[in-house]
Amino acid sequence: MIGSQRADVARLLSSLAPAMAWVLAWVLPWQPLLAGWPWLCAMIALLAFAVPGLCLHALLDDDRETSLLVRLPAGFCLSAGLTGLLGFIGSVAGLPSVTVPLGLVLAGAVGIVLLARRGGIALPHHESSDERFDRLLDLALLLLALALAARLCLAPALSSDDLTHGARVAAFQQRTQLGFRGIAFGGDNVIAPRYWLAFWPLAASILASLSGLEPLALTTNYLGAPLGVLATVAVFNLALALGLSRRLAVVAVLAQLAGLLVVSTRDQPGVLFFNRVVEDKFYALFVLAPIFLQIALAFLAAPSGKRLVCVAIAWLALMFSHATSLGMVALVVCAFCTLELLFVRRRAALLVLAVVVPLTGAAAVVRFVPHVYQQRVFFDVDSARQEKEVTAARKRRVHQLHGTPFYGIGATSVGTTARILGTGMLALAALQARRRRVARYVLAALGVVAAAVVPYTGWLLGALLTPFHLWRILCLTPYGIATAFVVGLGLAARPLSGGRAPLAGRIVVAAAAATLAITTGLALRAGSRLAAAQIKPDWQSVLTLDDGWTRSYADLADLGRLLRREVGDGAVVLASRSLNDLVPSLATRATLVSFRSPMQTILHAGVPPDEARRRWQLHEGIVDGTTRADRAASLLVQSHVELVLIARDEPWLRRIPEAALPRTLVGSVGDVELYRLGTSERRS
Repeated sequence: MIGSQRADVARLLSSLAPAMAWVLAWVLPWQPLLAGWPWLCAMIALLAFAVPGLCLHALLDDDRETSLLVRLPAGFCLSAGLTGLLGFIGSVAGLPSVTVPLGLVLAGAVGIVLLARRGGIALPHHESSDERFDRLLDLALLLLALALAARLCLAPALSSDDLTHGARVAAFQQRTQLGFRGIAFGGDNVIAPRYWLAFWPLAASILASLSGLEPLALTTNYLGAPLGVLATVAVFNLALALGLSRRLAVVAVLAQLAGLLVVSTRDQPGVLFFNRVVEDKFYALFVLAPIFLQIALAFLAAPSGKRLVCVAIAWLALMFSHATSLGMVALVVCAFCTLELLFVRRRAALLVLAVVVPLTGAAAVVRFVPHVYQQRVFFDVDSARQEKEVTAARKRRVHQLHGTPFYGIGATSVGTTARILGTGMLALAALQARRRRVARYVLAALGVVAAAVVPYTGWLLGALLTPFHLWRILCLTPYGIATAFVVGLGLAARPLSGGRAPLAGRIVVAAAAATLAITTGLALRAGSRLAAAQIKPDWQSVLTLDDGWTRSYADLADLGRLLRREVGDGAVVLASRSLNDLVPSLATRATLVSFRSPMQTILHAGVPPDEARRRWQLHEGIVDGTTRADRAASLLVQSHVELVLIARDEPWLRRIPEAALPRTLVGSVGDVELYRLGTSERRS
């Protein structure tokens, strides 16, 4: 009896020890000790973030054949789902921001205790020596692919939506209360409905705080590479879950990278993966989507209530990432589950649909919430053309049949060669759909992509996803898995004896070999172009915008502290052209005159189009020096501008006499100066 009690106490202590270590990793200030190793800090933060989901996955799916290579991405996905759920609940209830990290810490501690008491995470059994050699060979090839993915996704240049993403990360980090307050325009401005379910920036802010890295440095420099690795591992795991051999799964990974390298010009998926995987919409498509599909396939292989909970939390990760990307992934998942029902009568697919469809429908409700920006979102091309909203970029990405309402993805995004190859793979998948699960997945994914490309069906998807976002659905093209599927068909067609292969088999083998040869050649050519764009030696210390403007991270950190000290609670800031869009990423309480563009000003300020254009023109005229000095002074006063942020060599402020516009220099960082206009004291 006493021995049994001692054993219980020992098990309890052994389970509490790792849980305490986990809590201390979140609480103790270990980051300064690793200040010289930002990569290590970022990796520790990512692993710590994944621990709650990793424990949850191990508790809900205790299959001993599940490796850490599967559990780690699944854990990251489930942690993202928990973060989104906690963030949404906290935002609705107006809870303190610390609620989310505390919730993750608690979930991780409880999960560690439960796992430790159960005996830890179940791992696969040992292989024979021959199997071990094959596994090591495959692992070497996989590691080569992961290293390549990490290098190609290292793109330290800030551009376009990165500025919004960085501002939202800073807002989650700097604000003490969760809620739906907007960015860039302060006050009582409510964030647009499209962002009500977008909590990947919240996860990034937790990663920034946990790693001790500035949000701009983390999202620009240190997140792209690990997310690229996660996406690549997810393709490998998905290929295995679809029934491909380990060797073919490695082929799928290499072919996926090769395919993305080929389609890496403007308006194509490759450039989105390699340069913008950190942004919520592409993070959802490239990272979360394949992880979710692997979790769903594990449930279909062995349905259970616990695995269905895993499926639901993984879908929450997508739901709380990006609404349009959620809809795109939902189309592929629904198509795949329908094929599972039709061809193999797998009734568990109905349960997956019972999770995906209602949650996606609930997320779609925000589309109907009244907001001025919703008036600028179009679900057909003709309406956008009537409102003169068909820009050059939108015209490139959409091909409309002349004189009809029908449209599909434009030729700049998917060319003739891609259409021919895609059609061939789609036909092969259709022929094999009854016999092979991988064929059903390829048929579902390529079928949805084809429906977006063909104008007679593309307009239907555009009515759900908007026509000008339709081109992003190409990110769900299974370049690697489709290639591995074709190679697998060729290998299966070869005879096991010494006889000659049937003609059909030889044709498939030849087609697969030709496809791989063409793809490899094009990939090498694309890779040489990418390699020519060398990363600057000072990329870790200097932020570079895509227009070539640079500023050191140290100066930006000092500038952020200066702004946060002076901006008070919502002071209006007018900054020079290069600095203006960075201000919300430095001081979330600052209020701008305009942000990024008239359309982005409508989105984030919630003002009508005419007012957004007026603000944009006002800002442009002042900082460009095209507005007369007396007029500029009057406009600054009328716009209630309190602070001006300007590079020292810019002449426009000096041209305005101090008698017309009194100002005081309140601080400077490098060649950037911050002036307070008028004689009023700083707001508290």
